[in-house]
Amino acid sequence: AFKQSGIIEVCGFEEVSELVKAFSGIHRPAGRRVALMSASGGAAAVFADCAAAHGLTMPQPTTATLRALDELDLDIGERVNPMDCAPGFLNDANAAKFAAAVDLILADPTLDQLCVLLMTVLGKQALNGARALAAAAARHAKPIFVFSSVPRENAAEAFDIFKQAGIPILNSPPNVAKAAAILADFSAIRPNVSGAADIV
Repeated sequence: AFKQSGIIEVCGFEEVSELVKAFSGIHRPAGRRVALMSASGGAAAVFADCAAAHGLTMPQPTTATLRALDELDLDIGERVNPMDCAPGFLNDANAAKFAAAVDLILADPTLDQLCVLLMTVLGKQALNGARALAAAAARHAKPIFVFSSVPRENAAEAFDIFKQAGIPILNSPPNVAKAAAILADFSAIRPNVSGAADIV
């Protein structure tokens, strides 16, 4: 009955809180194909396992996108999906390259959503990341999700930029994966629900 009515069932208060954040984002996904940029290989692996469990896919970008990413020469360990970002990938020397990489990923027709695991990035690098992702959110009609393990008070300016841009900050890599999956479920179900109310 819930599925037929377009209702999402949740199992706990934390999940409710995280999904409220997820649905506060300004865009809805066209599908279940997710790109991941991560400052931690271990967190990327955790995310990938959770993404698969929730029916998300992580396809490779097009050849043209990969070629353009190579030409950027961004300081990252791996340019495929998931993208393994090296330490310092958001420093001032790399900030413009990171912004360009985000644009390339969001413009890629094989990808529906972008998830970014910032981990412990803070200070000027957190600001660089927030500004790049906020600008991208204004240019592309695809959802962006962020995980940061930094307390809000330690990166308040960056968190404010994310909030103003409609980019949800979630509490863990698994929560990011689950939110992306549920948003994709919602986007697929709602058009087929008779009389479904719009959510602003």
